[in-house]
Amino acid sequence: MMGSPALEIMVLAVDQDYERRGAGTALIDYVIAQADKLHEEFLGIQYLILAADKIAVGFYKKMGFDLMENQWERIPKESWSANCIPMSMFLDFEKNYTESFTCDDAEEDE
Repeated sequence: MMGSPALEIMVLAVDQDYERRGAGTALIDYVIAQADKLHEEFLGIQYLILAADKIAVGFYKKMGFDLMENQWERIPKESWSANCIPMSMFLDFEKNYTESFTCDDAEEDE
């Protein structure tokens, strides 16, 4: 009743030794694939939400997240830092988010 079904990314971090090598993108791709499965199976997930560290906002915008404005006030934020920026992504499962996004398990296709 408070909004559309959403999946929250609680923590996403990449070791400094692996930054700018696609690890963060791969993690977001994985979350999108899992949200797609949940959407198809029974939950109807429509959004991904997260509380981004200020230095990561550009990365999340590049991945398709938008800043949440007034709507984020209704979301429980017990584990969110006061310094984090609330962001969301509407999941349109008709489009490809990145080249590596896949909903199917590659092993099942072989």
